[in-house]
Amino acid sequence: MAELLYTAHRHHPNSIFMTSHDGIESSIDDVYKQSMDVARSLLYLELNDVILFTENSPRQVIVLLGTLLAGGRASIVYHNSSTKMCEYIVKQTQSKIIFVDSRERYEMVRNLVDTVVIMYDDDSWSRFNSMGRCEPYPSLPKPQPNDCCIIIYTSGTTGNPKGVMLSHDNLVFSANAHIENNPILLSEPMRVISHLPMSHIGALMNDVIVPLMCITRGQQATLFFSNGSLSTTLIEVRPTMLFCVPRLWERIEIDCKKIEHNLNGFLHKSMKKLCSISHKNRQVGGSKLLANTDILARRYMRKHILEKVGLDKINLPLTGGAYTNIETLEYFGSIGFDVLGAYGMSELMGVQTVSRPDFFIDGYSGVPVEGTEVRVDDETGELCFRGRQVTMGYYGQSKKCVDENGWFHTGDVGEIHKTGHIKIIGRLDDLIITSTGHKIVPEPIETCIRNRCDDIENVLLVGHGEKYLGLLLSMKVRGDISRAMEHVEYYNNHLSNSKSERIQKVILFTIEANDLTASNKIKRGHILKRYKNEIRAMYF
Repeated sequence: MAELLYTAHRHHPNSIFMTSHDGIESSIDDVYKQSMDVARSLLYLELNDVILFTENSPRQVIVLLGTLLAGGRASIVYHNSSTKMCEYIVKQTQSKIIFVDSRERYEMVRNLVDTVVIMYDDDSWSRFNSMGRCEPYPSLPKPQPNDCCIIIYTSGTTGNPKGVMLSHDNLVFSANAHIENNPILLSEPMRVISHLPMSHIGALMNDVIVPLMCITRGQQATLFFSNGSLSTTLIEVRPTMLFCVPRLWERIEIDCKKIEHNLNGFLHKSMKKLCSISHKNRQVGGSKLLANTDILARRYMRKHILEKVGLDKINLPLTGGAYTNIETLEYFGSIGFDVLGAYGMSELMGVQTVSRPDFFIDGYSGVPVEGTEVRVDDETGELCFRGRQVTMGYYGQSKKCVDENGWFHTGDVGEIHKTGHIKIIGRLDDLIITSTGHKIVPEPIETCIRNRCDDIENVLLVGHGEKYLGLLLSMKVRGDISRAMEHVEYYNNHLSNSKSERIQKVILFTIEANDLTASNKIKRGHILKRYKNEIRAMYF
């Protein structure tokens, strides 16, 4: 990883790499010099393990790169983590320094380590960096490709969080593979918005590692930070690449529909119909008809909708991290915008399979990147991967994370299309097997019910080992419970595939702050445990 920064600085020092929320630009030369200060200060203090307890910012990236230059390891902690979580990571990694970006986070961790650097405080930041400017400068080590350099912690939904160890080779290989799979990333200057927490491997790869790799390969790439909402930042930045979890795409869909509400004439309806046909034709197996008409229809949508929400410059829109509703994908297709599936996890560097603009299927998560092998377990249906992107292992655990043949078992049930595209059906742990032996994957059913009713915030399907399915239902503020129940009944009568998939009973639940992961996914086990008595009562 250090070589990436060295190469970028040697050949493209004036290339703008980051732009802060207040418009301050940082060139590769600026980033390199500041990262060197951090690296030398860490070496001066003889600190190897660094904890970043911060929200996304240019200084967060500089500390991360400085740690890698110093041959150290950076543990990136979700910015909403508790003191207990931070204490657990400090004890496991034996870290003696934590970087924070707020007074609140400082108070949470100040008694956990010897040194806390407050990045938003210029005095604290300057004092730390000045240590690296004391001559004679400490010599920088030369990390080996297989040295661990980043630790990403899982959400800990089934126990203590696991520290996923990533090596320099994991990062470099995966960034290269991502670009080889999608050379469109090099087709024009890259503009990326940093909006998902970098404790999420997908954000870390797309925000920092891939852009750095693009720069070393001769293409401009700039990372933008913002304090505003994603909707506002999209219009300001007009990115060329955007990776979002499904819930964010759903929010952008709402913004598009608000604009579309005033476009209800014959021309708009005709253009929308053509875009929908073209969207289906552009997928693998499509007829590829209406090429010229497609261009006109998509230009119309770009001008009347996409420009107004900041999507008009995006050439690689990716969705991943959870199940993406087909109706959302089809809606974007109807306005001339193909949202492409991707799949990854911390243990697989976050970019394991990726779609291409010219090679995608709605509902599928793309094809494995170059240098990756994939198979589906014959007995369990579990997806397994093998390749250089697989994690070194879990910090503090001697047990290997791959089987005797080198396969990493993801815990995700999936299938492989004849074209090589991967489809994620659900989590193996979440699989519901009723007392009658029916196997039901809950996520597609949950998404179907949630997305069909604006009054519903979230749903959880239950019924493992029981005669029938039940549903936990969470309502939005001022949501109408009667409308929600009507949609559940509509699902039962018109959308369920069999009697065993029909929902017999419903109870209400509420979502609390610690019920969501860093990527905004529900901690299923956490909620089911909290409502275990209510769930038990459903079956008496």
